[in-house]
Amino acid sequence: MQLIRNPFVWLWRIRHRRGYGIHSPWAYSFVRSVLLEPAHYYAYAELDRHYPWHQRWLLRYPLQCHRLLFRLANYAQADTFGICGQPDALAAAEEASLRCGNRKATLVDPATETPQLCLVKPDALPGYQLQPCRMLILEGIHRDRACHAKWEAIKADPRTGCTFDVYTYGIVFFDLQRHKQHYIVNF
Repeated sequence: MQLIRNPFVWLWRIRHRRGYGIHSPWAYSFVRSVLLEPAHYYAYAELDRHYPWHQRWLLRYPLQCHRLLFRLANYAQADTFGICGQPDALAAAEEASLRCGNRKATLVDPATETPQLCLVKPDALPGYQLQPCRMLILEGIHRDRACHAKWEAIKADPRTGCTFDVYTYGIVFFDLQRHKQHYIVNF
């Protein structure tokens, strides 16, 4: 179902490609140099090893998502990172993507300690209690109504700053020095 829906989602969001309509220099730079970076990074070969060749060929979209997680972790340069939610089949690859982004980062349990970079899985999203950190990545924000409602509540929270909707992920920054804005990016 995901392979059928992706082209239609891409066409629906086409007016938000390549940072069109973003007037903030910081947000435009973030979209162009992190979210939509076409260059080949040093750790892509290591990330590709977490996928067998048939998964890379059939599931191209999850590989792009894990490369995006790597670029986000590389951008944040957080000392600690955490993953909220139950581990699934791709949990090891997601952890490897975040770990490759900053090799010095340590994995912490978000229930006991607030990480600087936090990835929230779709099963934990509806019940997630917002904890400000350097960067919050919410997976599956358009998966169902409960996840989408939680995404809308997090966007409206006064503690959040800039948010980016990449359809698969919602990225939240808590820097209140910048003007609060919500951006949609066609990924």
